[in-house]
Amino acid sequence: MSIRNKLLLGFGAVLIVAFIAFISVYSSLLNVGDSYSDLADEETRKLTLAQEIQYDDLALSSAVRGLIIEPGSEEESQSYDTHAESINANIEEVLTLITDEQSIELLNEVDSNNDRLIELENQMIESADTNRDETLDIYNGEYSELRNLFNSNLEEFKQIQQEAMNATVAEDESMITTSSTYGIIAIIVTIVIGIALAILIANKTTKPLKQVASKLEELSQNEGDLTARLDINSKDEIGNLARSFNGMIASIQYLINQVKHTTEQVASSTQELSASSEESSKASDHIAHSIQEVASGTDTQLQVSEANVATINEMSQGIQEIAQSSSSVLEDSITMKKEVQHGEETTQHSINQMKNTQATIEKGSNNVKELDNLTGEIGNISDLITNIAEQTNLLALNAAIEAARAGESGKGFAVVAEEVRKLADESKNSAEKIQEFLTQIKSSMDETVTVMENGTKEMQVSMEEIGRVKEAFQRMLTSTENISEKIEEITATGEQLSAGTENVNASMENLSNKAKESSDYSQQVAGAAEEQLASAEESRSAINNLSTLANELQAYVEKFKV
Repeated sequence: MSIRNKLLLGFGAVLIVAFIAFISVYSSLLNVGDSYSDLADEETRKLTLAQEIQYDDLALSSAVRGLIIEPGSEEESQSYDTHAESINANIEEVLTLITDEQSIELLNEVDSNNDRLIELENQMIESADTNRDETLDIYNGEYSELRNLFNSNLEEFKQIQQEAMNATVAEDESMITTSSTYGIIAIIVTIVIGIALAILIANKTTKPLKQVASKLEELSQNEGDLTARLDINSKDEIGNLARSFNGMIASIQYLINQVKHTTEQVASSTQELSASSEESSKASDHIAHSIQEVASGTDTQLQVSEANVATINEMSQGIQEIAQSSSSVLEDSITMKKEVQHGEETTQHSINQMKNTQATIEKGSNNVKELDNLTGEIGNISDLITNIAEQTNLLALNAAIEAARAGESGKGFAVVAEEVRKLADESKNSAEKIQEFLTQIKSSMDETVTVMENGTKEMQVSMEEIGRVKEAFQRMLTSTENISEKIEEITATGEQLSAGTENVNASMENLSNKAKESSDYSQQVAGAAEEQLASAEESRSAINNLSTLANELQAYVEKFKV
């Protein structure tokens, strides 16, 4: 049987035992749940109904007292009917729920007493208005005794139901305890069986694996008996592993035998090759030394030629850069000349504009001065109007006085005099306002004249500054023209030098190429000799390494028993 099947069988048995235990505990818990459900649905309902009957009885008694105190009360009558119907309904429902003889007998007695109570209550309600003494005798006598008996029966019924409920709870608790005990026992049994199966399977699995691990540890340390085999004949995966391991050991044993034979042959051959490579290395070393001396002289000549070529190339490159820079500077000087000319023209244009602006400011200043003179004339006219108004006011006052003297015939003249006086006052006020406006206008004109005169002075200073800028532009233009001429001369000279250096450079490069060809031939011969010498050294080193490896491999192989 395979290890997989063994594990499945063991764990399957544990699962079956655990499942049986689970079913047992689950069934017990279902029974407990049903019992508690019945307890909640029926027993609790019985007690609740009995409590409601007692509450309705108290309310009903209160309604009866109310009807005795206040006969014909609609509210108390309605309360009485409601609670009486509720008591009857609850008694009927309780009778459908109970099954034991004692409870049925008690509820029948309660029902009978309730019927008698209803009769007495109806009697008291009917006689409350006509015969109150008889009503009170019934209420305090038979009615009170019957109600006490009614409540006593209900209390006894509640006690019986409470005892039944307690018994059911105790029974359910006992069932829970029993189920828990069975569950714990089942779990313990399942754990014990599982541990036993695990130990059994582990022993049967690990024992042969330890034998395989021990043999592999011997092989990992480069030693061991390759003639030994594992004695495991099981039909599971461990048996297959042991048979495969024995086959692998047999293959390694054959391989080690072959390696041992080969290393002996390699060790013998490397000794012969080592002697031959040493002689070849000495000859190659002598040849390489001779060729190296020839190549050294050629290299010296080549280095001198290349240095000369490099120097001439640098000179040629420098001259070309000078020519290019001169051309660039020439272009920049031409551009600067155009910009200077443009700047001079712009400066002259600004001077002309400022002259026009200065003339306009001077003209505006003259116009403001003329307007100031006119304002003075208007002030004189305003003063004249003020004097005329004062005189007219004085004449109107005299006319009013004369009209008053004339009496009734002078009233019309007095009105005219009053109107003339008012007109004179208005003329005087208007003249005063005109005088105030003229004063403000004159002040503003004076400030304007001052500002224009200052602007004219500043404009004159600006024109002088721009004139100096124009002179600077003219000097820059003259200098730029001189620089352009010098740069043209430098450019022409640089081009002549560049052409001469190119000719010299071509001759030096031709000479350098010839020297380089000679050096390359010498270097190729020297390189071939050095390569041959290096190959000989590498061969000798490889032969020595091979000999060392063969000896080491032979030492490793000797550790195994084949």
